[in-house]
Amino acid sequence: MTTAVLDAALALADTRVPGRTTTAMARFDEDVVTLAAEAALDLADRHGPAALVLATTTAPFAEGGTVATLAEMLGIDGVAQELGGSAAAGGAALVTGMALVAAGVEPVLVVAADDRRDPDGRPLGAGAAAIVLGSRGDGGTLTHLGSMASWFPDAWREPDQDRLAYGDRSFAKYSPTGPFAKTHRADHVAGPLGPPIDRAGVLGTAALVATMLLEAPRKNGVRRFAVGAGGLGHAFELVGGATTTRLRRDAERVLAGGTDGPAPAAIDLEDLDPYASEPRAWRERRADLRLEAVRDPASGETFFPPIPAAPDRPLETVRLARRGRVVTFTRDHVYPLGGPMSMTVVDLDGGGRFFGQTAADVDLEIGMPVRLVPRLLHRGGGLPHYFWKVMPDADLR
Repeated sequence: MTTAVLDAALALADTRVPGRTTTAMARFDEDVVTLAAEAALDLADRHGPAALVLATTTAPFAEGGTVATLAEMLGIDGVAQELGGSAAAGGAALVTGMALVAAGVEPVLVVAADDRRDPDGRPLGAGAAAIVLGSRGDGGTLTHLGSMASWFPDAWREPDQDRLAYGDRSFAKYSPTGPFAKTHRADHVAGPLGPPIDRAGVLGTAALVATMLLEAPRKNGVRRFAVGAGGLGHAFELVGGATTTRLRRDAERVLAGGTDGPAPAAIDLEDLDPYASEPRAWRERRADLRLEAVRDPASGETFFPPIPAAPDRPLETVRLARRGRVVTFTRDHVYPLGGPMSMTVVDLDGGGRFFGQTAADVDLEIGMPVRLVPRLLHRGGGLPHYFWKVMPDADLR
């Protein structure tokens, strides 16, 4: 199969922990859903995908909710699929997306995201990569070269375990990934243990697409990529298009960013069980996850959270912009999680105001350009609840 690349993006956890390689580490309010959303939100806005395919091995839900939550954030009401099982699921997601395009469903947004940890809980890498596939596009041409299935115990995770377990490292030379990649003349090979990407780490399912972006060829250039894990493998060829170099440079800027420093102190969430209502979360999902507001067409005034319409005042539904400027903020020094914590009011581009938390360890000023980012708010009632926090907008400084 061959499809066109329309667009792509990389997102990494902002905290970068130095070590043998500098590694992106997710904070307490970041997870697979928030990382995937950061990679995919602008792509979804630009291309209006007809389908979403998510690959992850570290989803917050063992059953139900992960891809549906992401689809809600992205405003996608069509086909949504979720793949996992091993780091090779990033390749399987690409194959699935290409098959959907071949079947006439396009464009397709493929997202791979993981927050990888070693058996002791130390960060291995946290990030997401997203790519938009269709029948025509300027970002290059992607061809599926082949796949394999040959069971191999390199890395695995049992249902009741949070961390990966690894096989005998000396046994790795017998992995079928090497011969598979060699058969398809792959220039770059990703697996469950790496190789790590400096300033990102080991990205699991996201490693394949992230490597494609960071090692993308120039226009008309050709590079081949493979991924293998647990005996599963997929190989692809990418031919550069008119915008491939721009996509690579955008990914390189993300890789170069972030805040270097030691791993943030662990936060004990055991005693935090805020009240949560599943019916309320479902009822308000469009406002909470899609940032849907209402606008008075007569006055142009935008209301968020939405207010009820009246017979003499019809209202239209709109989605808020995710960028704006700080109106004011206040700092709470007794907040129990990662404090002090700031609450910020933002005047959003296109109308409407947002009031919410500032992201951890961020300093804001009145008038500063900012953006709204998806974050895990809490796990009240045992269910992850997501909302939006405020971050400086580096693109507008």
